[in-house]
Amino acid sequence: MDIQISKDGYRARRDGNDILLHRPGEDIHAAEHMTLSGHSRDVYSVSFSPDGSLLASGSYDKTVKVWNVGSGECVKTLSG
Repeated sequence: MDIQISKDGYRARRDGNDILLHRPGEDIHAAEHMTLSGHSRDVYSVSFSPDGSLLASGSYDKTVKVWNVGSGECVKTLSG
């Protein structure tokens, strides 16, 4: 299980086409999490911005999505 951790304690992990985002203090195995959905194929990479406010995800669907960590909203999709 590949987990990325932001400087303020958010944790993100890949789960098929989705990203599971855990807020600081939440148990990584608990059901409490935010699911970031939008990719049509498996996610292979996630990375937080230096300030922790954004999360980028790369997928085999040939897109990179940029997510707002606080709201879970996809704010940008890059295709390639």
